[in-house]
Amino acid sequence: GGHRTSLSRSPQAFLHPPNTGGDGAHHGGNGVERAVTFLEDMSVSLLTTHRTVQPLGLKGGENGQSGENLLEHADGTQVALEPAAQIDLKSGDTIIIRTPGGGGYGPKPSK
Repeated sequence: GGHRTSLSRSPQAFLHPPNTGGDGAHHGGNGVERAVTFLEDMSVSLLTTHRTVQPLGLKGGENGQSGENLLEHADGTQVALEPAAQIDLKSGDTIIIRTPGGGGYGPKPSK
């Protein structure tokens, strides 16, 4: 597939929230947060995973944090979105996607 550029949306933020990966001998990777503001009315489809079930840790590692999807309206109010959703957006609405952290591996070393 090719790369598409669209003027109908504006990337607003790309963050790496700390401590979203599960603890363990090998810490799970942190998730990311991306916010995109839409500059015109449109429909958007989301298909995401690990929003209700945490990514599992292995061999004694702790689970990673679940992700979440939010719709933030121009007035600042937020609405939680389902993992799979079709949303009709208004100009100025922002979708916030927080991906899950990875599960840790192995028991945390004792100090």
